[in-house]
Order: sequence, then structure tokens, then C-alpha cells
Amino acid sequence: MKNKKDKIMNIEQLLRCKTIIEEIERGRYPSLKDLNDSVNSFLKKLHQSNDKEYKNVVDRTIKRDIYDIKTVLKRDIIYDSKERGYCFSEYGKSDNECYELLEAANLVFVLQNMENVKNHIAFDSRKAKNSSRFFFEILKAIKKKSKKVSFEYHHYEKEEFTERIVSPLGLKEFKGFWYLVAKDDKEIKTFGLDRVSNLQITDENSEIKNFDLEKHYEHCYGIVRFSDEEPQEILIKTIPIKASYYKANPLHKSQKIVEETKEYTIFSIYVYLTYDLQQELRSHGEDSVEIIQPKDGLTTKRYY
Repeated sequence: MKNKKDKIMNIEQLLRCKTIIEEIERGRYPSLKDLNDSVNSFLKKLHQSNDKEYKNVVDRTIKRDIYDIKTVLKRDIIYDSKERGYCFSEYGKSDNECYELLEAANLVFVLQNMENVKNHIAFDSRKAKNSSRFFFEILKAIKKKSKKVSFEYHHYEKEEFTERIVSPLGLKEFKGFWYLVAKDDKEIKTFGLDRVSNLQITDENSEIKNFDLEKHYEHCYGIVRFSDEEPQEILIKTIPIKASYYKANPLHKSQKIVEETKEYTIFSIYVYLTYDLQQELRSHGEDSVEIIQPKDGLTTKRYY
């Protein structure tokens, strides 16, 4: 018999859980009936779009879904007797892995169940070629936690190939590219997998045994983490339309609103002021998005 933590949820269960999470996140303390109504309304629209009949879920199913959200998806839902509704035990806490799983379930359902869907859903065609090359070989080396890897690395700006031998620490995706996070003989660096060739697992022992990738990037936007600097509070001023964009797509988990008027919104994030972050902000135009703190914090460091 499988342990509860190993429970496998089907696509429709995941979509029900996604609906429950989104309803609770609205902060209105939904009752069990509210959650039931939301789930059934969602399922009705979902199956009607696919010309299929469906059965209404009952309260018992919603309660089981709430339990699965807590035990399988690790989002702790509690009942607030004072507000007479459900909420998360820790406000503002989110789990990116949980959201990615639920969004993937949504997409899988669409691809599996709707006819001629390829003519109506467009995927980004700008993915880097070979960006996931050597992905599983690197995972194998990381899992062993004892061996270094060697490879040739193409430096785009210098137009040269160099031999690298590093201790692999993790893999990180950013804007459609995959990066190897590794320790060379000096420091921790990132290497784009699209620029890696002739990768081999060596017999040389790795220098690092314990590494927490999530903690390493805790205060980062993108793939760069400075070893010689500290993260700082960065204030970003935006026009209303861009404020709406960043409310829907937060730059970082630390993001919060410091000031908001009809003319502008000021956001605060606690991160490293990296090249990646500046490029993201500049892509919207200086008249739309502006770094107002720090004033002299511009950098040209890239590290990849």
C-alpha cells in the first residue's frame, strides 16, 4: 500500500485542487459550499468546451481534495472558525513547484482532450537549440554527489572555447535556457547548456557534498548570484499598466507594494541588483519602469 505522500493524483483531481487554491487565494474565506460551487462551475465549463458530460462533485470530494492539497501539494489549508471559511495557514506563502505542477496539469488536459488544439495554442519557438543537452548526464553526476564533470565551453562574447572541469551542483532554467550551476577551482558559476560540448563524468572527486540550490538563489532574479556582494532593497517605480503586469507576474517572492497612486506604483524587492534584473526592467522602457533605489547601482557583471 502506498504512503499518502506518494499518492498519484490524476489530471482532473489536480485541476480541482488548482481551482480550490485559486479560490482561497482571493482572500475571501470561502466556505465548503463556496469551494464546491467554484469547482463544479469550473468543471462544467471545462467539459462543455470538450462536449462531454460531467458529474457534480460533492462536499466529501472537496474535503478529500483539501486533504490532498495539504499532504501531497504541501499547501497548508485551515478552517478559520471566526471567519467561517478556509484560508492558508501562512499568508503570502507560495510554492512555485506546486503552481508549476498545476499549470502543467491544466495544459496536459487541454492537449489530451481537445480536438484540433494545435491550431489554437502557440508555444514559444525561440527556445535555445540544445539548451537541455547533457541534462540527464549532469543529473546523473549530481546524484552521485562525488564526481566532477569536464566539458568544452563556448564563450559567446570572447568567441573562444575553453576546457572546464567543475563540481556540478544543480540545474536551473531561466527564460527557456537551462544552466549548469557548478563550482570550479575559484567560485560557483553558471554555464549555459546550449554552449556545452563533449561533456564527460570524470573520476575526479567533487569538492562540494552538500548544496542547497534554492537557498543559493533565494535573493536572485535570473541565474546570477554575486559572491562578493550582499542583496539589497531595490525600489522600482512603474506606470499603472506596468504595475498591473508586475502584480500578475511578480519579479521575486519578496515583492511588495510600497506606494501606489493613480499615476505610479513603487514596488520593493530584496535581491541582488544583477544584469539580468536590469535587462528585464529596461525591456519595458525608461519611461515605464525606473529603478529609484539605488541610484548608482548599475552593473555590467554577467558571469555567463
